[in-house]
Amino acid sequence: TLFPYTTLFRSPYSFYANVINEGMVSLTPAVGVFLNRQNGVISAADSAAQINELMAWDVRKDYDRHFNKSGFIQQYSININGGSNNLAWAISGAYDKNVGANNMNDDKINFRVNNIYRPIKKLQINLGAHYTASAISGSNRPQYAPFTSGIGIGQRQVPYLRFADADGNPLPVDIAHRRSFIDTFGTGGLLDWKYYPLEDYKYTGVKNTRDDITANIAVNYEIIQGLNVDLSYQYQRQRSTGRTLYDVQSYYARSLINTYTQLDRDIDGAVINVRHDNLAIGNILRLSGAEVNSHNFRSQVNYSKNWGIHSISGIAGFQVQEIQTDNGFSSTSYGYSEDPLITSEVDFRDAHPTIWGYDLPIPGDPIIGNSIVNRFVSGYANVAYSLMQRYTISASARRDGSNLFGVTTNDKWKPFWSFGAAWELSKENFYKLSVVPYLKLKGTVGLSGNVDLTKTPYPIQTFLGNDPVTGYPFGQVIRINDPSLRWEKTKQINLGIDFSLKNQIVSGSIEYYTKLSRDLYGTAPFDYTGGISNFITANIANMKGNGVDIYLKSKNVDGRFKWTSSLNYAYNSSKVTRYFGTSADKLVTLVSLNAGELIVPIVGKPLYAIAAYRWGGLDASGDPQGYVNGQLSKDYTAIFNEASLKNENGNIRYIGPASPTHFGSFINEINWKGFTASVAISYRVGYYFRKPTLSYGALYNEGIAGGDFANRWQKAGDEAITNVPKMVQIGRAHV
Repeated sequence: TLFPYTTLFRSPYSFYANVINEGMVSLTPAVGVFLNRQNGVISAADSAAQINELMAWDVRKDYDRHFNKSGFIQQYSININGGSNNLAWAISGAYDKNVGANNMNDDKINFRVNNIYRPIKKLQINLGAHYTASAISGSNRPQYAPFTSGIGIGQRQVPYLRFADADGNPLPVDIAHRRSFIDTFGTGGLLDWKYYPLEDYKYTGVKNTRDDITANIAVNYEIIQGLNVDLSYQYQRQRSTGRTLYDVQSYYARSLINTYTQLDRDIDGAVINVRHDNLAIGNILRLSGAEVNSHNFRSQVNYSKNWGIHSISGIAGFQVQEIQTDNGFSSTSYGYSEDPLITSEVDFRDAHPTIWGYDLPIPGDPIIGNSIVNRFVSGYANVAYSLMQRYTISASARRDGSNLFGVTTNDKWKPFWSFGAAWELSKENFYKLSVVPYLKLKGTVGLSGNVDLTKTPYPIQTFLGNDPVTGYPFGQVIRINDPSLRWEKTKQINLGIDFSLKNQIVSGSIEYYTKLSRDLYGTAPFDYTGGISNFITANIANMKGNGVDIYLKSKNVDGRFKWTSSLNYAYNSSKVTRYFGTSADKLVTLVSLNAGELIVPIVGKPLYAIAAYRWGGLDASGDPQGYVNGQLSKDYTAIFNEASLKNENGNIRYIGPASPTHFGSFINEINWKGFTASVAISYRVGYYFRKPTLSYGALYNEGIAGGDFANRWQKAGDEAITNVPKMVQIGRAHV
């Protein structure tokens, strides 16, 4: 739907009036038609004809015609294995080639080798290596993606754009600047500033690579029967590189070069000289790279023994891990030529004059990324004892350490534990329930921990480049130290039943659990006189939750033709019990458009939840109404204030959780003579989401309306049949 130009331009404060007055900002074709009609350049008949022509065109046809091509996937693999009594080996390789509809190639190579060697009876050595290399390369064709990306004018999505004329010749699209402006601004001294979607992507080449190497060695030695020791080491390296080449004919290169072009004019404003002192005409090359290296060593003792009615098993060991992340580098070369290899000198330190009349630094100054080393140490043990294969008790303990917490030893190291017990009731002499021949009761209780690698008790400073005045590098502390930062902890209790009916016609398990989490990370107010931020991340939140997991499996038909069914059901409920943030009790924070998608801690509510204002409908003028002190009102500031102060005692209502509270699946599988087929249904219920709807700000700025636009209030009486407010004139600065 296109709007009458009188609605868009009549008011001097309307959105398009402001855009038009800026002179150089691009306009959509429809706005251009309306503007020509308003200025008397074309007649009413011409205006109607041109608008009808735009309305008849669908940009998706041009995407299909010019950009969307058929892709294909090729996969090849080979496996070879062999061995002898004391040696086994396997070698495998694979190659995948994926040519996408967007003209990008995705190539991947995998190679794996494994060896198992027994030099003596009690010693086994495992050696393995895995290598993966992938590359994504090509010139990315524009793709249509409604409401999110694609070719637009400014930030607006336009549904009637054309990329080629009737003869197939490329047509320009004014994505940033008005054509009348760029045709005259440089009076011939600038590079062509038009954007041609049909050709532009061909002048931008991308190649991103990634390779992974994993090598491991493991040794197992049996000391005595039932007692053996494992030693293992794994090294992993992941390296990635990025390369983007903008040909001088690409819109990006032409636009950037034009921006830093200097035009010398005479006293009448005529261009008498064109200079490229700060950014030469040529190709632009961007390079980047990063690398991650990790070392993991584990030593573990395993024990297992049965004697009479007793059996015991256990493990004990420790693990050391180091992960070094080098965030690599990025650089940009201007005036780049591959053969002969040439680049132009560029001053990235200082700001330079631009064609707009103010100075800007040239983008792409070389950056060497930081290097982060995370180390973890864990000691652990687990033991289980069983009597008469009927009663079982188990216990586990571990102590984890991390260099992320380093102010006090107690915060570096944290002990975690669990205890469990099981009783196979069906093996008791008094058990006589033949219809349920297997019945087992079980329970566990334990404490576990979590660490966020982005959190640290130390202050963090980042360097922001070179000072434009002194030329010296300067930095800023972006996070202050917090010596009290520590592990997040969760205590969990599980109670369950395992069962099976006769002949395992129906079997399954039912489990109930409850969780209590403490010292969770959250954003807390901080003394702003510290000069950094008004907030700090600290251990300031607690949560509790409970749930049920049910698994059932049935044998419906059990012969040469087999049919089985399985049902998974899960219920989970949780809420925040403590939070020291400033909005801990304000439901109004759950009203935003992205509420339910972000973590918003409100005491007594789930982390993901939705609230809404009490709706009063539209008034006779098409304006939305809420409530203030129980009365209909259009005083939106007062509506918000009441919601902030009174919560559910005022004009705001809690709707419910935004994450599923009930979910699961139902799977049927049939098997006949080696052929297997399955049908699965999954479900998620018991939650709410906010339906996307019309935003006039998004409509004006981005061209996004949606189906609700057709249902908007347009005349008196419509308030009885719609809840979509009327379209309003919005000044650009107020959208």
